[in-house]
Amino acid sequence: MLIAKPYLGILAMACLVGCSRLDGTRQTSNPNTHNVSKNPMLIVGAGQSNMERMNLSYFLAAISDPNVTSMNVAVGGTSLSEWEPTGGLYRSMISKIQNHQVPVKALLFSQGENEALPRGEHPETWALRFTNMVRQLRLDLHNPNLVVIFTQLGKNQGWGQDWEIVKTQQASVHIQNVYMIRTDDIDPIPNDLHYTEVGYKAIAERLAAVYLEG
Repeated sequence: MLIAKPYLGILAMACLVGCSRLDGTRQTSNPNTHNVSKNPMLIVGAGQSNMERMNLSYFLAAISDPNVTSMNVAVGGTSLSEWEPTGGLYRSMISKIQNHQVPVKALLFSQGENEALPRGEHPETWALRFTNMVRQLRLDLHNPNLVVIFTQLGKNQGWGQDWEIVKTQQASVHIQNVYMIRTDDIDPIPNDLHYTEVGYKAIAERLAAVYLEG
């Protein structure tokens, strides 16, 4: 088939956007090829609902590193035991990380409400169990210096004594490259364990600030 010369340039430009190959597959150009990361790294969010509800794009925007992407595996209403090495959520997290095939730069962890509420599960051992989780995670990821940043429980809105026990436990954690951020100066939704979108953005940016300092 002959094609008039004036249309050859138009056809060529169209093929830069997307042309069908002879084998039937579609080939498209990638306008961001020059921005593809040569050393991709992964940030993992884990824990319960306050991490699950957090938009990690706030964190990524704050660190402004094109090499870093995120994956949020947090599940609301979960106890620390489920994130311990023998727990199902821990094993699921490891599997998802391995399937992602990108090295983990840091873990962002927000958990403790489950233990801090009435009839919570062993609030007095939170620090020990969290420490064991971090140690095993570093072994499983073959990264002894993995950065872990976790949130301390926020304001106690009449949740009881165990809330303060867990906060004290969290403050007692002292592990190299493990950092805690305080959140009790960020107002939660009244009579609720959760935050507004503004609150989650503030927490994500606080996590990012510690990440950048570390």
